[in-house]
Amino acid sequence: MTERHVTAHTLTLGVIGNPVGHSLSPQLQNALLSRLGVNGCYHAFEVKPNELEKAVRGASALGFLGLNVTVPFKEQVVPLCDDITHEAEALGAVNTLLFKDGRIVGTTTDPLGFLKPLEARGFELPDKTVVVLGAGGAARAVIFACAERGVAEIRLLNRTHDKAVRLVRRFRSLFPGVRIEAYPLLEWGSVSNALENADLIVNATSAGMWPHLERSPLPESVSLPRDALAYDLVYNPLRTRFLQQAEENGLAIQDGLDMLIYQAIASVEFWLSRQLGDWHGLARELRPGLERALEWSSGPPWSVTGKGKDK
Repeated sequence: MTERHVTAHTLTLGVIGNPVGHSLSPQLQNALLSRLGVNGCYHAFEVKPNELEKAVRGASALGFLGLNVTVPFKEQVVPLCDDITHEAEALGAVNTLLFKDGRIVGTTTDPLGFLKPLEARGFELPDKTVVVLGAGGAARAVIFACAERGVAEIRLLNRTHDKAVRLVRRFRSLFPGVRIEAYPLLEWGSVSNALENADLIVNATSAGMWPHLERSPLPESVSLPRDALAYDLVYNPLRTRFLQQAEENGLAIQDGLDMLIYQAIASVEFWLSRQLGDWHGLARELRPGLERALEWSSGPPWSVTGKGKDK
């Protein structure tokens, strides 16, 4: 690891949200900057709900290179951006800001962060059937990523069926070539029908996140398709009840920690405007330190789900 010294030329970065007291992002991002040999420091800043604009414009005025944005500000920060990327515009949310030439540029690293762990394990999305549990911000990112990669069908399960229906309508208009359907999550028969012949099942809810370790978004008695991959966006605990259910049914599993790491890599690449090379190698190097941090943590952890703590 490269030794770093803070100077007048050290780049300043950070995450804003409320709360951010237990964020893993400072540890993750500073470890990443160190490995890359970048003279930068990354901090966590808790921003009061009515002071978001002051915080963003103040960071820009102070010469920050950029910020990550977490709950509850991902949607609220969009109007403050002078430019946003295609992904951020489609999702109506921004989780990464770049301050450049007096302008504020916003993007979201959520879709790419979701896709990279699948890429690392050789899971190909084209023509697959994907089941998404939840209809919040994380679910939007998953649906967008899967639709852009050419899946055949997306089945959206949510407790509030009307919310799922509205989300389905939105993405049908964006991706008319992808079949997207909504199913009520509280009806056992509906859940079974949605899971039939699925290739990928994604938990994009906060169910199972610490301290509610016993919770799962799916009924305990439901049967899961044996050949599917179960992917939980929650990363604390690493083996949620949802992933335990999947293992009990013989499924392969993917926890949410890698998504967090890849989101961080994507943010740094966006800020530096340079290709970072072997993302998968960087992720493998960074993961053990985060696993130790999760083991040592005595407070409530963070999740990458829309309802949880994203950073």
